[in-house]
Amino acid sequence: MSLKDQARSMAARNRQSDKHREEVVLGRAANEVGLTVSEATSHNWKTHTN
Repeated sequence: MSLKDQARSMAARNRQSDKHREEVVLGRAANEVGLTVSEATSHNWKTHTN
């Protein structure tokens, strides 16, 4: 495997890891305010920032 392929593979793993971490943090925050993760991710937050 070339260095370029290794770098791409590592970047893909890092993205997956970051996404998982983000979902865990979001899940905790949602639970603290009484929402489910799906409610927190599907809510249109832009209505609160205009």
